[in-house]
Amino acid sequence: MNEKEKYEIIKKWNDGIINFKKAKMKLHYSEQHMYRLKKLLNEKGKDGFIHGNRGRKPKITIDQSLSNNIVLYYKTEYQGFNFNHYKFMLLKEKNIGVSYSKIYNELTVKNGILSPRAKKHTRKNYKKIEFLKKKENKNKTEKEIDKIVTNQISLEDATPRLPRAFYLGENIELDASSYIFFGDVKTHLHLSIDAATNTCTGAYLDYQETLNGYYHVTYQILTNYGLPLKFTTDGRTIFEYLSKKMKTDEKAYFTQFKHACDILGVELEVTSKSQKKPRVEKYNQTFQDRLSHELHHKNITTIEEANNYLINVFIPEFNELFARKIDLKQSVFEKIIDINSLNYILAVLSIRKFNNGNSISYKGKIYLPYNEDNNLVCYRNGTECTVIEAYDKQLYIQIRGEIFKLRELQSTLEKNETLNDYFEKIKNNDNEAILPKPQSDWDKDNLDEIFEDINKEYHIHDSHNPKV
Repeated sequence: MNEKEKYEIIKKWNDGIINFKKAKMKLHYSEQHMYRLKKLLNEKGKDGFIHGNRGRKPKITIDQSLSNNIVLYYKTEYQGFNFNHYKFMLLKEKNIGVSYSKIYNELTVKNGILSPRAKKHTRKNYKKIEFLKKKENKNKTEKEIDKIVTNQISLEDATPRLPRAFYLGENIELDASSYIFFGDVKTHLHLSIDAATNTCTGAYLDYQETLNGYYHVTYQILTNYGLPLKFTTDGRTIFEYLSKKMKTDEKAYFTQFKHACDILGVELEVTSKSQKKPRVEKYNQTFQDRLSHELHHKNITTIEEANNYLINVFIPEFNELFARKIDLKQSVFEKIIDINSLNYILAVLSIRKFNNGNSISYKGKIYLPYNEDNNLVCYRNGTECTVIEAYDKQLYIQIRGEIFKLRELQSTLEKNETLNDYFEKIKNNDNEAILPKPQSDWDKDNLDEIFEDINKEYHIHDSHNPKV
């Protein structure tokens, strides 16, 4: 109730127009406060009901130039950042510490700029405003407008929910999402989120969703945290493959990621339902929203720079903001004793056969096997072997229980220094053909005698020369 209404009710009571009980019921004040207001009316009149802070500026009032900068920075440097992220970046890079409500007031209330993560009712209200701006919609009833706008919002906000895991490391959710994180080419973010704490335990960018990407994420998990109890991921063939003819578990053909999990003793749950891994699905959007804007803001254009920023800067800041803090005693991660063994556990295995040149072909290149003494090892054509590409990209082959190193066959021999000096001398000369001087041995009669002597010496029969 505003000041004018309070004044009029107290005045009517004071003048005897209404009784005390009715005035008290309208104002919902205590008896003591009712008589206090009546005394104020008799002493100061209408001015006694004016609030004492009217016309005063609060001590926390922000300078108008700062308000303008909040809008300017968002439009020029941080376009597309959600407001919480924008608040964080303002403090981090511009040393401007303002509240979320101030940012919301400047951007949304005064300038009509909605956060990309605006809540359902906020988007609904602004959608109504935009909807009514069109002339053809002005004749629609409130019920029709509300139904159209509500249906659109509910589809956008559909989010499945599942009970949260209790222990850190009890369940790690894995997934990959395709997005333009930097530059103008889509890349795939391989992401792992702990289902109990929302902690990002690993992330890696690659140009495709690959086994290599998931191996990098797994390596971060194992080295930074330890062995989890379970991985949960979707049903892509990177993780599991079941033969159409062999449906039983005993006859299942698992991919190499599953094989690595078996060696490490980590359970792998494969599901085709996104509701089974809601945390990583949710934070895929957060990474797309925040990481992409930060990489563009930092002018990062290569995947190496992007991964470096992702692992060393973005993930620690993400965990500080979004991860739930729990007692480390509630962690079920197991420490790995031999870290070096991961180099061979997280390996890519392929079957190849030797060819006639005692070599094998792998990823478009030719390789030869060498033993520990750096001596070439030879095998017959058609001999099968297993190519092992270790996590550190070193190549080996295994044949009948023996392991050898692979060396790439160079496409050309090393340069001959003598010939190299010769070509250095003539490379700047003209390329015109130089005709040789005539020689007497090149006359036809002399050539016939020379060829005849050579044919006789080597017993060569020339059907075109009856003399031979």
